[in-house]
Amino acid sequence: MSHDLQGVLNKAWSHAMDIYVAGRVNSERTLHAILYSQLVAALPDCTVLCEPQLPIAQHGVFVPDVVVINDQNQIVVVLEIKFVPHAYPVFEADIAKLRAIALDGERSSFDLLLQPKTGKFMDVKTTISPECLFVFAVVGRWDAKAVDVEIVTRAFYGANEDALAGRFLALPHPIKHPTAEVGGQIPEL
Repeated sequence: MSHDLQGVLNKAWSHAMDIYVAGRVNSERTLHAILYSQLVAALPDCTVLCEPQLPIAQHGVFVPDVVVINDQNQIVVVLEIKFVPHAYPVFEADIAKLRAIALDGERSSFDLLLQPKTGKFMDVKTTISPECLFVFAVVGRWDAKAVDVEIVTRAFYGANEDALAGRFLALPHPIKHPTAEVGGQIPEL
């Protein structure tokens, strides 16, 4: 691809977080919609899908939040989003999903694209690019493990860092919460 996918994703996430900070995001699905629109605009030669079903042998069916498919019908981005701005996001299952797709997904092919006239899947199968980027985007409390880039990166790579090197991107947005009221005022952190 001729696109800098990490740059595109960072810019799309930054835009989504600007909308969040403006008070116009109330759910993870809203983030899906914002990221979808940003990625479609930034990657006109790609197809962006929300919540496709990816059956991976020995793992079952995974449903990532967003995928980007290039013009060669290969998935080049798998994106998981967690939106728990008021608390501590649980991230381990999402990272495990991304790891399983990264390690075992290249041996699979998927029916993802529909024929608009019939509503049936196209005959062409979608595969995962060997350079696919796996992304974990999260909005959560500033002291949550899920917003710690080092922790989630280590969880993604595990013992397979050599096989997966350079294929993970963490996009955290930590939220600072007051811990307690002091003298009728909420202290700044």
